[in-house]
Amino acid sequence: MDVKRINKDIFMFSFQHEVDAHKVFQQQPWCCRGGHLVLKIWNPDITWQEVDFTTSAFWAQVHGLPTLWRIEDNLKKIGAQIGKVLDVDLIWDSRGAWKRFLRVQVEIPIDKPLPTSFFLPHPNNTDSC
Repeated sequence: MDVKRINKDIFMFSFQHEVDAHKVFQQQPWCCRGGHLVLKIWNPDITWQEVDFTTSAFWAQVHGLPTLWRIEDNLKKIGAQIGKVLDVDLIWDSRGAWKRFLRVQVEIPIDKPLPTSFFLPHPNNTDSC
């Protein structure tokens, strides 16, 4: 990986292998010297001044989801309540057992507060999660 300083607070990370860049993006968020590191894929057709640094990717943990709700579509619906869904984590561990929690990767505005809760209707409309 090569790092080039573009501006006071902007750096360009170049990877020799796409798989390395993918891994870095999948493992977001990152911190550097106590500050949040906003990572963006830079399209060479635009200048760095045009890159939107107001959003960043985070993994949100989902706890207490009923077993019947543990499907990818529901994780995407939950993630969409937080921000733009980028990825969902598989619901099984390597041994085929349920994980303690599920994860959904979302891109959210970093200049706005996070939602503290939201209503998720139960499929039979008698309960909510």
